[in-house]
Amino acid sequence: MELLCKCGCGKPVTSKIKGAQFVHGHGQKNKKLTADHRAKIGARHKGKIVSEETREKLRQVNLGNTLSPEIRKKISDAQKGKPGKPHTTETRKKLSAIKKQEWANGKYDKAFKNYSSYEERLAPIVEKLGFKASFKERLYIKKDNKRGKAPDFYNEKTKEIIEIFGEYWHKRQVLPNGKKHKTPEEVIAWYAEAGWKCRVIWAESEFEDFYKEMVERVEQKQKEDKARRDRKLKGES
Repeated sequence: MELLCKCGCGKPVTSKIKGAQFVHGHGQKNKKLTADHRAKIGARHKGKIVSEETREKLRQVNLGNTLSPEIRKKISDAQKGKPGKPHTTETRKKLSAIKKQEWANGKYDKAFKNYSSYEERLAPIVEKLGFKASFKERLYIKKDNKRGKAPDFYNEKTKEIIEIFGEYWHKRQVLPNGKKHKTPEEVIAWYAEAGWKCRVIWAESEFEDFYKEMVERVEQKQKEDKARRDRKLKGES
């Protein structure tokens, strides 16, 4: 006669353990284990090597115990409209102070910025000269205390800016409402009024020469830095 699980689930007991009355795991349902019992179970399993086959079986069991789509939807519906935990007054003040400082520094916009392969190629070179790429860390140059332009590259220490102009985006593209593209001279003048020195490079015709120039500046800087270190080691000023 087939022995059924004593917990009442109706499943047959297939355990090879003599006198087993439960399907594996069913005998402990709703029963809280003592700390001593848990420690004994842990010690008994400690150091055991679990085969990949057993691991896969356990994974399948866990997958079978996941919530059904219907249950997940009910939980989701129950949570909709519930307000989140509000910030404390102190936290709100801190967040406000951080945001105000970001606005003051012109670094309040962390949104993704489109950039070209020219900028991506130039970035690791000019970064050695103290420039930052706006596609990595955007900075807006403000004039008259208004949000202004985000240059391609900027050096906050020397107040230098590098703008890479593509023929399409800065010359051939048709702008709405009869607007006209800003010329390099107009852009340079705008930055000058804001206190920055700007250099505009046309990507298609000037980039390669400019790239070589920047590489030479980096090499020259490295030589000067090395000479300065050598003088310092010799005790020279």
